[in-house]
Amino acid sequence: MSDKSYSEEDIDLLQSLASQCAVALENSRLQQEEIYKQEIDEELEIAHNIQSALLPDKNNLISGLDISASSKPAKIIGGDYYDLIKISDTKLLVVVADVSGKGIPAALYMSKVQAMIQFAAGIFKSPRDILIEVNRHIKDSLEKKSFITILMALFDIEKGNVTICRAGHNPILYHKSGETKSLPGKGLGIGVGSFEQFEISLEEVVLSLEKGDIYVFYSDGLTEAMNKAKEMYGLDRISKIIQRNIYKSSDDLKNDILSSIEKFREDAIQHDDETIVVIKYASK
Repeated sequence: MSDKSYSEEDIDLLQSLASQCAVALENSRLQQEEIYKQEIDEELEIAHNIQSALLPDKNNLISGLDISASSKPAKIIGGDYYDLIKISDTKLLVVVADVSGKGIPAALYMSKVQAMIQFAAGIFKSPRDILIEVNRHIKDSLEKKSFITILMALFDIEKGNVTICRAGHNPILYHKSGETKSLPGKGLGIGVGSFEQFEISLEEVVLSLEKGDIYVFYSDGLTEAMNKAKEMYGLDRISKIIQRNIYKSSDDLKNDILSSIEKFREDAIQHDDETIVVIKYASK
């Protein structure tokens, strides 16, 4: 072994080589992270497209119902969803739901709930019975802190009424006989309390259908939208928009509400999924 010490030139060369190796390793690591990020982004985009494709077709549903709806997640994918399930030529089941949390876990729960509701809607005759059946099958699979709120309404054109049941969800807004009101109703969210408590809590409300009636279903992402001053949009603003625009189509009314929320929020970030379904009864 040589006992000759390294010269300053040798040390400088070694330091330069070590520095270049470190840079090369860091560049390789960053490149791998970028590739991984791109793969995740691509997968999320695919999930977003799949989730969007699960939303129902609003065309040619039920004669007499003018329907407009939209769902905008706070992230690429969300935990809100709505569905329009045609039971018969005169019956339509409207569903709006919100899973606690956001992102992939919420989206997975929501896909499961959507499939269960569509299956149960073909068997059970009332919104309350459908909700009870869904809770029975999904409650034990939910994480302890997770729950799902659902609002269901069964429009029956032949009987001229709508049956509404609320499982912990925001109250429906409706305009009838010159007044715009909310219909709170009782009911726990899916996964909350015992099976018995859930069943006891549910309450069905039946309203008659009259020409010009307006029904607005929504998630709390709308009413709790905040501006930079941390003020919430609230339910009263939506009620006033409905009251001022009762002669507009459901699509125009929905767009007025969403535009008002965007204007209120200005440049503030959307913190929660935003879902809305507007139904106007035009009669047969």
